Amino acid sequence: MYYRKRAVACSLGFFGTTEVKFTPKIELPPASQSECFDFQLERVRVDLRKPRERELRRGPALVEEFSFRARLRSFGNAFRGIGFLLSTQHNAWIHAVATCLVVTAAFYFGLSRLEGCLLVLAMMMVWSAEGANTALEFLADFVASDPHPLIGKAKDVAAGAVLLAAIGAAVIGGLIFGPYLLPGIFS
Repeated sequence: MYYRKRAVACSLGFFGTTEVKFTPKIELPPASQSECFDFQLERVRVDLRKPRERELRRGPALVEEFSFRARLRSFGNAFRGIGFLLSTQHNAWIHAVATCLVVTAAFYFGLSRLEGCLLVLAMMMVWSAEGANTALEFLADFVASDPHPLIGKAKDVAAGAVLLAAIGAAVIGGLIFGPYLLPGIFS
């Protein structure tokens, strides 16, 4: 299992060069070591040369040709992610209720375009922060199944970013809806 993970890491280019040091954690017979070592070097050489050749022929290796079908597929992935966010995250439910209340109040009070734009900007700021927080949490849980202090700090910082976005959105909402709800105070 260790050797397989090492070969995959090499093929993705995490080492940055074509040379890979072979340091097995388990003692193997010499024939097994040389076979595994040759396999890893071959994978690295092949994977690191192909993007270079493509880059010389038609631009950077990470740029793929434009396709409407691929763009539609990416929209489908995005909508699936939004659905997953709404179906699994309890805080997203709170944001959804708040979004519905704000949109309903905006139509009820007949807000100006500028006020509406500011509310949309504030709501999307909160939704974007919540989506990024959820994605970071899933990635962190995948990378380290055991609790780790740095992963805990990263999750806390991401949750703090969502909180700051929500507080900012609440302040913007208060400044916009304040004159409509409490005209004596905001006049």
